[in-house]
Amino acid sequence: MRRVHAYGVGLPRPGTHSIAGLLGRSLRSEHEPLAATTLREIRLWQQGKRTDETHRTFLLLRDRHLGFEVEASHFLVYSTPMLAELFPRARFVFTVREPASWLDSEMTQNLVTDALPGREWREYEEHRYSGRVRPGETPVLPANARLFPLQAYLRYWVDHCDRILKAVPPDRLLLVFTHELTQRVDEVARFVGVAPDTLDLSSKQLDSNEKRRRGDAAQEFGRDRVVQGIREICLPWIQAQLPALIPALAERGVA
Repeated sequence: MRRVHAYGVGLPRPGTHSIAGLLGRSLRSEHEPLAATTLREIRLWQQGKRTDETHRTFLLLRDRHLGFEVEASHFLVYSTPMLAELFPRARFVFTVREPASWLDSEMTQNLVTDALPGREWREYEEHRYSGRVRPGETPVLPANARLFPLQAYLRYWVDHCDRILKAVPPDRLLLVFTHELTQRVDEVARFVGVAPDTLDLSSKQLDSNEKRRRGDAAQEFGRDRVVQGIREICLPWIQAQLPALIPALAERGVA
């Protein structure tokens, strides 16, 4: 029997691992469980090879099999509207990192993924970033051919954020900027439904590990192109939907 039911549905590389770790001392919590199977099913569904009803059934069976009280998985972004409907008592923690630092971190992860022996993660990333350069638009390509065009990264960032904000009712959604997570862990606990003193605060150190693994978008694309891309693709959406994120962008010299 579940005591609480919550999902971490942040962007890739924004703190979902930390969310699962923070809550894992007192709750059945996991980061990206059953990943290979879930990635494959989501990709096939998104490609029209699975019906909505089939995917809904998959989510129900997956939940019954896993039985977690907290799951933090960025790849559930496309499934979040169904999850919010299927589990009306579930709450959602949405961790967001501003796009400049997120881009550095995500590119590093893409290189790690590309070197893995299995292909499910890489195929999912290729699906995630495909079709995001618009017809007639010149793609801004990275120096490393194993990475994706700049426009693909930035449009995915907007798409992920927009999907979550539209999918989850405001009273069931807690938005946390990654750079504020350390200061808001008690709020996360109360939102999910546990006492703050049950948190595993040592898991916050995961953020420092990520900082050591961060790539360099300016080196891959050129700093001017990165700044221009964020201003053209991300900033209008941020100004309309997440203006509180603008100071973090300003610190990066973008806003």
